Amino acid sequence: MKQGEFIVNRTSSKDLKSLIQFRPEISSPKRKVERKSIPGVSEDYIFDEEAYENTPINLELFIKGQSEQEINQLKDKVTYAFIGGRYIDFVPYWDSDMTYQVEVVEPPTFTQNGSYPLWLSYTVGLSAKPFKIRQEEVMQESTTELTLTNPYPYENQPIITLYGTGDMDLIVNGKSYVFKDIDDHVVVDSRIESAYKLIANTPSSRNNRMYTMDFPLLKQGENTISFTGNATKVKVETRWKTLVS
Repeated sequence: MKQGEFIVNRTSSKDLKSLIQFRPEISSPKRKVERKSIPGVSEDYIFDEEAYENTPINLELFIKGQSEQEINQLKDKVTYAFIGGRYIDFVPYWDSDMTYQVEVVEPPTFTQNGSYPLWLSYTVGLSAKPFKIRQEEVMQESTTELTLTNPYPYENQPIITLYGTGDMDLIVNGKSYVFKDIDDHVVVDSRIESAYKLIANTPSSRNNRMYTMDFPLLKQGENTISFTGNATKVKVETRWKTLVS
């Protein structure tokens, strides 16, 4: 990806005939903490939610068109691409291997330059989720054991599929996750904390067949994944993530 280019909401900056003028300053996401004063104690008590706040990203961009009619058409396309009210994917040129999930909090504001009528500047304000996700998907399967290496210092929420019929245990880094009466396969989706079976590509709940309260996470470094019981194969899907910066 060349300097200034980006992808937003699955639309390339080339289709918008737009470029980012300057790489924005991005603050690291703030930790969600609450500080309380305790009578008779000098320091505050810190309650750590073990989570992060969104971080702002303010973009300065421009459109370069061939005619006023094209400029007006491109304004409509830009406004539609930077749609608000939900999170959309954003891939910037300075971090082209990562996907940011952003909300448009300040929609495009266009500024016409009288000296260059076919050059239109605009700004957009984004609110980015704390974590950016590596685009390269890791997908491995095995009939015995897998080892996956998480390159980042943040726990990852994988999607793990166990194949087999009957009772089985999924073992992640020595911890067992117990399943009973499985019919063909069970998908253990840590991202949404749900266990289900795919029937004609539609999830059918299997939460009542999972006998462990929490869901597996992949720590930094090496992670071993295996199984016991009537399972015959395991498949792991994940995308590594790290803090926006």
